[in-house]
Amino acid sequence: MLNIKILGRLHVTDGTGKEISVPGSKLQALLTFLALNSDSGTSREKLVGLLWGNRFDKQARQSLRQAIAKLRRIFEVTTSDALIFDGDYLGLNTKKVTIDATQFLELSAEASPTSLAEAVRLLRGEIAEGLITRTPQFDDWLQAERQRYGQWAADALICLGELQLEMGEPASAVKTAVKLASLDSLSERACQIAMQGLTSVGQRSAAVQHYQYFSELTERELGTVPNKETRALYESIRDEARLETGHHSMAEVAVAKPQTASVIGTVTSRKPVVAVLPFDNLSGEPEQDYFTDGVSEDLITGLSKHRWLDVISRNSAFAYRGRSSDIKLVGNELGTDYAVEGSIRRSGSRIRVSAQLVDASSGKTLWAERYDRNLDEIFDVQDAITNTIVARIEPELGAAERRKVVRKRPANLEAWDCYHLGIAHFFKFTASDNLEAQRLLKQSCELDPAFGEAYAWWAYATVIGMVYWDTEPSDELLDEAIVATQRALEIDDQNATFYALQARIKLARTEYRSAISGNETAIQMNPSFAAAYCGLGDSLAYEGRYEEAIKQFEQALELSTNDPQRWAFLTYGALALIFKGDFETALEWAERARIIPNCQYWTTSHMVVALAHLNRLDEAEKLVQELFIEKPKFSCAFARKKLFYIKLPQQIELYTAGLRKAGVPEI
Repeated sequence: MLNIKILGRLHVTDGTGKEISVPGSKLQALLTFLALNSDSGTSREKLVGLLWGNRFDKQARQSLRQAIAKLRRIFEVTTSDALIFDGDYLGLNTKKVTIDATQFLELSAEASPTSLAEAVRLLRGEIAEGLITRTPQFDDWLQAERQRYGQWAADALICLGELQLEMGEPASAVKTAVKLASLDSLSERACQIAMQGLTSVGQRSAAVQHYQYFSELTERELGTVPNKETRALYESIRDEARLETGHHSMAEVAVAKPQTASVIGTVTSRKPVVAVLPFDNLSGEPEQDYFTDGVSEDLITGLSKHRWLDVISRNSAFAYRGRSSDIKLVGNELGTDYAVEGSIRRSGSRIRVSAQLVDASSGKTLWAERYDRNLDEIFDVQDAITNTIVARIEPELGAAERRKVVRKRPANLEAWDCYHLGIAHFFKFTASDNLEAQRLLKQSCELDPAFGEAYAWWAYATVIGMVYWDTEPSDELLDEAIVATQRALEIDDQNATFYALQARIKLARTEYRSAISGNETAIQMNPSFAAAYCGLGDSLAYEGRYEEAIKQFEQALELSTNDPQRWAFLTYGALALIFKGDFETALEWAERARIIPNCQYWTTSHMVVALAHLNRLDEAEKLVQELFIEKPKFSCAFARKKLFYIKLPQQIELYTAGLRKAGVPEI
């Protein structure tokens, strides 16, 4: 018996559950088409036109015959007669093959709570997720099928959510609404079911918060407001929430922070919520309010560009202007996890900006900094300060979220938990932690197929494993990584991080120009994104554009005083400086990197190369012994293998020549 799953990435198993590999996009496309037409079969002529329409007829028919023969050989290892032939028609033998898409339609048609729940469990993602053939006829057909099944999936989820509400299962209804929203974030029905479910479990304030999030999303994406039914439901729940809390909040309604995250799932806890409160003007000059407000507004805009965060709107946050606010109360009223507050003082041509990041639940200050600047050009200063503050705050927010998940690791991991645990392991920068990061991030993708961050960071963790540790470099794995980052961008094509991480994968594939373009897009979207400047510097360096590269590394370092990857920025910069021939500066950068915790053996290797080319051979040979401790059996051959992402032969030769000169063995 064969089991074919196409509601998500194509996955084929035999009757024992053993995976059966179907290599090549054309072969996968053929199987996908047959699976979705298993009830009727398909003519060879149609298959030829769909998959090989750009070839001469004789050649196209030969390609189809070869593909059919390959499928038969693959299937006959475990299941004979999986393919059936009737004259010119070809199909799958439904007596020997099960197809999840067929099961989904059958279960959905029953429309009972049990059958709908089983149907929904089959949904792992879009049809043949990640499959790209670059054959227009097939790709157009596949896109149409994805839209059809997407609508059927949404209909099934709506029907299931409504039944769960009717049967008194509001918590299940909320989870169903979350899955529906992952298919269509602008679904009015998903918002309504979520609000009804949350209200039924006593979380009216959480329902109000969810509406406010949905309202901001529809305004941002569609330039409109939720429909009449959704607004009416919100107003009813809001009024009940006001009666419960006994007062009106500064943001129209007091939104009590939900205490039962396990009930509401990712509806309210998937993204941490941040409020930037209006900064205080300490200058004693009311005319300076415009500058103070400008900094606060720019911080809201800057943090919003980090799309793993939800940032409270200006109007809601600015309702607290002029008030000495208790951060815990503000957090409760606005439903925030964190608050950013600060002050600005101007004296003559000097300005001082103070900012701090506060945990809204505990009132504890997580980060604080002060910036003094000359006020030569006011808007330039404003841009510089806000970009710097955003670049400092975002890593602190990430670290705080990871600490929460690690400290309170739940027994049953949700996608968000797996993601942050995975990232926590990633930033430990060890071989075992990298493998655990890959595992957890992949699990996060499986738990939530619409969670773009998990796809993008799994791809990056995999490539980092190739460069530093035990993940074997291969074209196949790099292809998987590209598909994962493309899936992330399909989920959210306005996420700067996704463009930067995809650029990292393209760099690993030596597609430098494409990597440059991706990093430039990320920087355009988020000018405070330090890692994108580093990625751009890397890509330029491997193209031999060293002066441009160093400028990008310097900008990355300027923005990244507390970034967990700062050692890597310095190390990649040191490698660019080696290729440039500036061995003194390369040594200086590598030395700065080496004192940072979690720094890796490549930093030491770069120091060895720089010292050797400076003819400081005694120091280089001594450092080689330390390199062998950090990475036993390090050799020139090992270096060449791990530097697979560098395609210019003169760069590889310069590097390995330095290693040999310092006494590193060839093998």
